[in-house]
Amino acid sequence: QPEWGNLIPFDHNGPEFSTGHPSISADGRTLYFASDRPGGEGGVDIWMCKNLGNQWSEPENLGPKVNTSGDEMYPY
Repeated sequence: QPEWGNLIPFDHNGPEFSTGHPSISADGRTLYFASDRPGGEGGVDIWMCKNLGNQWSEPENLGPKVNTSGDEMYPY
């Protein structure tokens, strides 16, 4: 049975907003997630970060082509 180890908190978590429902691209280079962080289009938006090797880039909102004034919850 596998064991969890070397857990590292996601750098872009924060106490003022929720971050969840992660989905990683097939090549492992892009992380998509839902968050109600400031700077979005609506209540909960889909955001993305790029894998920089040993860290994730700053979150980028996917904008109005993906997000609405409502809640987008599941990037998968």
